[in-house]
Amino acid sequence: MQYEAHKSYRDSKMQNHEENDPNLVAQRQSLLRARRPGRCTRCRRRLNEVFVMRKYYKVVMGLTGLEAFLVIVRMILETESLRYPPGSTQTALLDTQLAMFCISICILLLFVIEQPFKWWAIGSRKFCHSVSMVVDCIVCFTCFGLNVYNIWRNATKTNMETASPQQLALCGLTHITTPPDTSSTFAVVSGLSIIFRLWCIRRYIDRVVQRTTDGLSKQMAAIQRERDEADFRTNQLEAILREQTTMTRSTRKGRDQLSSAYYHSKQPGKPSPSLAQSTPRMSNRPQPI
Repeated sequence: MQYEAHKSYRDSKMQNHEENDPNLVAQRQSLLRARRPGRCTRCRRRLNEVFVMRKYYKVVMGLTGLEAFLVIVRMILETESLRYPPGSTQTALLDTQLAMFCISICILLLFVIEQPFKWWAIGSRKFCHSVSMVVDCIVCFTCFGLNVYNIWRNATKTNMETASPQQLALCGLTHITTPPDTSSTFAVVSGLSIIFRLWCIRRYIDRVVQRTTDGLSKQMAAIQRERDEADFRTNQLEAILREQTTMTRSTRKGRDQLSSAYYHSKQPGKPSPSLAQSTPRMSNRPQPI
């Protein structure tokens, strides 16, 4: 028992010493950072890179533009269906509108599936602190809910039986009028809120472009500073080489003069060139009296 107590005391003491040692703590942190990331972390990084790619924004803007075009066409069909009496023409317009709703719900389903992946890749804190991302998520889910409601209204709408001309003449009516469905019309018009996603994406793209431009400008400034420093060092080296060349030429010239003077000094009949240059040359012409 005493041995076990002593062993536990020694282990706890060593553990406290390791926890208080800053070198060991820094070494453990470096080992944890150097550990190879798992598959989930790699997928998250790759997905985060995908959400910043230019192709992703092009696809999203193309699908959003297509959805906005379908919403405008559905509004036109809704307006035309309210003008016609119940019959084959109104039924054809409503069927065309339902087909466009089915196309739109596929696009909006992609937008809805995109939001959880974006939340996971970017991070919950960054996602919730970004107003544009939160508004973009709300717009996608709202448009998806409105589209589901419009499909349900078109699918459960009762078809009015077409009255014959004799029945209309007996009733004194030209056609049967039905009250307009304001709820479905409002839902169709509210589908234009998907255009707000283009504004969110444009704002985010401008921010990314601004950040990239700032980074490139900093890199260009650093490269320009390095270039100026390299030019300054090159000019210094050229000046040093010029001075060394001048000194070498002067040293070589002095050495040649010394060697020639030494050679002429060895020959007794010939004066040295230096002495010959220093003494004036005597002419053979007679001097005038």
